[in-house]
Amino acid sequence: MPKAVVEIGHEKRVRAMVKRLEQKIDTATAELRRTADSAPLSLPEPSTPLVFDLPATDRLTPDRMPEVVAGAEQAAPGRPFFSTQADRYEWLMARRGEWEDEDRSWVAEYAASEDYQQLADYYAGRGLAWAEQQGEGSRGAR
Repeated sequence: MPKAVVEIGHEKRVRAMVKRLEQKIDTATAELRRTADSAPLSLPEPSTPLVFDLPATDRLTPDRMPEVVAGAEQAAPGRPFFSTQADRYEWLMARRGEWEDEDRSWVAEYAASEDYQQLADYYAGRGLAWAEQQGEGSRGAR
């Protein structure tokens, strides 16, 4: 008597399950063999380092150094270079007593920008919010 369609489907499903498990076993044993059979890797002994001596005309001297124009106002002595305006704002707000005249105008301009508005809650939460109504010497909420 022929098998029912349900039985044929069940047998097909079991064969597929067995095949997948056999593949897992083969993969695991192959991985184990690779680990056990593989020889340790070693690098060749280092050779004498290659040293290039540039002619004096190609060497950079202080008078031949390229000028850095972008961000020069941020990299003043004693100040880090800021990759974003937000970094510069946070650094300045944490050091309000060390501001120079251009810092005050920059902070006021940044506080009016859309970038500041997007981060206003973040700054307020950290005590770094800009409050224009406060006096000139103590701008910002603490």
